[in-house]
Amino acid sequence: MNSTHVHAESLSCSAPSHDVNAQPEPQGRIIEATLEDFDGLRDEWGVLASVGRAAEPFFQPYWFRAFAQTFNSGRPSPTVVVRKGARLVGILPLMRRQAFFGKMPARVLRSLSGVHSCRYDFVCDSDDDDSVSLAAWKALRADRTWGVIEALGVPEDGAFAGIMRHAESDGYLTAHWSTLLSPYLAIPSDGHDPFANSPQRHRKDRKKLEKYQARLEEFGPIKFEVFNDYRPDFFERFVEMEGAGWKGERGGAIKCSSVTLSFYRELLPLAAAQGHVRLSTLKVADNPVSMELSFVIGDRCFSPKVTYDEAFSRCAPGQLLARETIREVARRGCHRYDLLGPRARYKTIWAGDVRRHSHCYIFRPSLIGAAYRSGVRDVAPVLRNIKHRIYGDPQAQG
Repeated sequence: MNSTHVHAESLSCSAPSHDVNAQPEPQGRIIEATLEDFDGLRDEWGVLASVGRAAEPFFQPYWFRAFAQTFNSGRPSPTVVVRKGARLVGILPLMRRQAFFGKMPARVLRSLSGVHSCRYDFVCDSDDDDSVSLAAWKALRADRTWGVIEALGVPEDGAFAGIMRHAESDGYLTAHWSTLLSPYLAIPSDGHDPFANSPQRHRKDRKKLEKYQARLEEFGPIKFEVFNDYRPDFFERFVEMEGAGWKGERGGAIKCSSVTLSFYRELLPLAAAQGHVRLSTLKVADNPVSMELSFVIGDRCFSPKVTYDEAFSRCAPGQLLARETIREVARRGCHRYDLLGPRARYKTIWAGDVRRHSHCYIFRPSLIGAAYRSGVRDVAPVLRNIKHRIYGDPQAQG
């Protein structure tokens, strides 16, 4: 097993080279530590996850810390740390699981993520991603404790593909399982019409919102509010509104799981401390009728959670809030509004482009590894196609 148990002070940096002209190759290792132990990495990690394709809240240290504290019960997380000299250039947080592929048990190194993580990837320096990916793969290859590496919800343009490519070059087996088609809106930078790239086929649907707004105004004056910080009272009101609707009835609301509730209570103050939290609400007669939890990093806004008061469903309060949100984030200089999650009609009214995601797998080159891969690559797609023929594809274009 090529992993190391360490304390926080030893994680902050490696010894720099004495030769100032030296260009060391990236070196990776797996560190077994709790996320609190990674305080020495927090600033470096935050910088690495704030530029290029990694500039998303889901890759920030606060997101993994909240997830580890709640969904991983604070257990140590095996994390691949890659440095080039003293500089952090790659990080891949994982967790250990015993799982079944088909009916066969497997020792799994799984991404430190889940459905509330929205997406997952190898966070790395995009200027040198091939050599950084190779260093990360070498660290994973040297660890003999796993039979499967499973990365959940990796975007199609993600850096984890580099790790898979190096694994394949070494004869390891890989597979992809297609999952989400996440809609996003590219907002023009000219400052004119923020909806210029919204689908033309839904232009009439967007026009109908004028009628819905007039209907909503019959209940009182409408006000749109935005808060660029964390407000516990706002969050608790959001949780109650979401839990009172169809998500609560189906068990998918935040309040239906104490662990999920703890995750968001842990996450939001940490994200707000970095200036990434954006809360918005549409009010009628000073009472919220729709609410959104979102995050802004650079020129991108990410919207993982929206809810509305179903007593006002005839007035489309969620869509009215989406319209005001897009206008507001465009004014603040955002060029992309990411609606996240699966493709659905209420999202494609605004956003026609999608970002594809997959669960990604690496298996050891053995008979049982081949059996694992066959289950993911060959058997599972057939079963899903049968299900879609019977019940329909929930992500079919709306």
